Amino acid sequence: MQLIQNFIPDNLNCDSASFRNKLNKSVKVVLMRMTDGSLACLRQLKKEEARGNAKDATKIGQLNEHLNMVVRFFQMVLDMALCSLFPGACYQRKKTALDMISLLYEMLMSAGSRSYSVKGGGSGE
Repeated sequence: MQLIQNFIPDNLNCDSASFRNKLNKSVKVVLMRMTDGSLACLRQLKKEEARGNAKDATKIGQLNEHLNMVVRFFQMVLDMALCSLFPGACYQRKKTALDMISLLYEMLMSAGSRSYSVKGGGSGE
């Protein structure tokens, strides 16, 4: 996770359009997997809370920590993209930042409506 957080900001203003497209697709895959995992985690969390066992408090804490980590990652990507839209930023940085914002919007708006497969394919891409 830390590697991804360090890699994205350093490569926003790459001149190569093919690299920016690959970066966007790779970030999309990571965000899709994180979203799918978080939705599965939420379902598990609801089951554990419904049981109400004291022994499950550790598991509930782990599930909550996982969800918080995903939220922090999404927030980091959004903050990084918004900070890259300063007036004077190069075209490549602005284009990649807007693509990231669009991707985040797409991920968050379609998270509940995607169908889920056993392999976690998400929307079938």
